[in-house]
Order: sequence, then C-alpha cells, then structure tokens
Amino acid sequence: VLLLDHHMVTNPAWRWWMEQLSLPDSQRPGPPLLFLPVALTTTAFNAPVEIAKQNFMRIADATALDPAALWVEPLQSPLLGSLLKPLTEALCRVVLAGPATDAARSSRQSAALRLFISHAKVDGAGPASRLRDYIYSRTQLAAFFDENNIPYGDSFAAVLQRALADGETAALIAVVSDRYASRPWCRRELRTFCRPQRVMEVPVEVWAMHPVLVVDYLEGEQLTRGLAELATVPVLRWQDNLPGMRQEEMIVTLLLREIFFDGYARRVAQHFALTESGPRIVLAWRPDAVTLQYVMAGRPPGDLMVLYPGREITAADDNALRKLFPALTFMSFAEADMDTLT
Repeated sequence: VLLLDHHMVTNPAWRWWMEQLSLPDSQRPGPPLLFLPVALTTTAFNAPVEIAKQNFMRIADATALDPAALWVEPLQSPLLGSLLKPLTEALCRVVLAGPATDAARSSRQSAALRLFISHAKVDGAGPASRLRDYIYSRTQLAAFFDENNIPYGDSFAAVLQRALADGETAALIAVVSDRYASRPWCRRELRTFCRPQRVMEVPVEVWAMHPVLVVDYLEGEQLTRGLAELATVPVLRWQDNLPGMRQEEMIVTLLLREIFFDGYARRVAQHFALTESGPRIVLAWRPDAVTLQYVMAGRPPGDLMVLYPGREITAADDNALRKLFPALTFMSFAEADMDTLT
C-alpha cells in the first residue's frame, strides 16, 4: 500500500525502492506483488511508470489539504476514516480470490463484491434504498436489491436462489424492521446466509458461512419476534440523525471488515485442513449451538475435534457447547498453533 505524497515521489531513495518493487515478476525475486497506490497529493501521479499507470485510490479533498496536515499522529489523520473503506474493499478482493491460478485470481480480484440487501418493503425500504444508493455512488461494490435485480416476469424464487448461491454474493445486510420477522422471504434469505456450508471435504472437512450484518431499524410500532438465526450476528443500530452519508459509510465499512476476516479465516481453516489429521472438522467462524446443529446433523456418533478461528471461547459458551455436544472437543486456531509448536 503506497501512500504517495510529494516526498515519496521526489526522494531518490524512495523512487529507487518503488522501481525495484515494480519490476516484472520474472525480474524480481519473491512472490508476485499487488500494488494499491493512494494519492495523497497531486504530485502522486508522477510515481514510477509501472505504478503510475494503475488506478489510484483517491480520497475526497485529500489533495487539497496542506501537506503538513498529513504529518500527524496516525489516529489523528484526517484521511484515516476515508481511507479505511476503499482499502478494506481492495483487501477483501485479494483474500477472497484465494490461491487460484493467476488468471482466475486476477479475474476474481477484478470482479465487484456483491452485497445482498434483505429488507421488508412495507417498513424497511428507506434504509435499504439509502444503502443501495451509497454502494453504487461511493464504492466499487455491487448490491443485490430485488426492485432492481429481478427482471419483470422472472421467477422471484429462482433469481433469489442464484443470488444466494455460494460465490455469487459476498455478504448480507439485513435491515431488520418491525415487520421483518413476519416476512417469509426475509426469513428465507436470512436463514440461507446463516446456514453453514461445507467448502472442503478432504483430507479434513472445512465449513464456512457468509458474513451477515444486521441493521436494527426497529421502531416499536408493533410487536415483533426474535430471530434465532441472529444468535451471534453483529448488530448496528440505524441512526437517521447522522450527517451526510455517515450512517451508510459506517455500515458498509463494518461489513467489509467482516468480509475480510471471514476470507482470512477461510484461508487459515483450509491451511489447518491440509496440515491436520485425525477425526476433526475445521470451522471458519466461532462455534455456537445453532450453527453447530447444522454441521453435526446426520453425523454418526463419535469423538471429534472442532477447530475454530481466534482464541478461546468464553467459559460460559464453552460449558454450554460441551453440554449440548459432549463428544466434541473444541480448540482454537491459536491453541492449535501452540500445540503444533510444542
């Protein structure tokens, strides 16, 4: 990630370093490199030619800032919030592309990530429409929004099923309004995204789920029901009083963060699947009772090791899982790494 200002462009040592890194892969040792250049000043486009010909990230109003305003403590930078979203979006494409062939990887990285916006039209269309408009006007993402993406005369169920198919859509935004829980199609969309899918079977099973972010738009105008699928799904409250598109930016940035960590967890899960042995399964999310029921359904009884991302689950969750699944032993990726080292 090149944060290009006039210092980096004009300094001979920096230019030499950039020229060496941007050499063709055949002329440079090490793995292939992906450059994500960021224009902090108008002189940034005078970078070495192999970098300058790429599409720069341009942060609104950044090039109009006094250069001295950029040299501050990192968390005080006026660019931090504006840079976070496009950079996370670009890194999501990288991590989701996976270890495919160069051509397939390049194609996957170039494709727009699609977000599915699930909402009840009767009382959730307002936030859903605003999110769709923000996605198309302020990001390089794509949105599945049934008013725009289901052609007239087409089967509603068939189009939704294709959009929900693995690989078609990166994540779900569920705008949960008062009427959402009572709408069968909303429940079906949510249930499909929250259902684990087996993404690898040999030598060890790997299971993954699509990231989901709930936008709480409950207004309390009528009684609503809880949704079992949302047991461990992150929730963000919709606020109409935030200036500009701050609310939409916050939601999309947080969801991109979930997509990135999900893609990373999938890669690590596949690594463990290729290096581990014995009766075990690997999850790309932290286990909970609802999702484990899907994974264990129809499986013959027997002791089984379950590996999952991050560090240890809380004692309360661990006790609950052990009571419900006494034949399972749970181990985090961090614990598995330590177990390998010792």
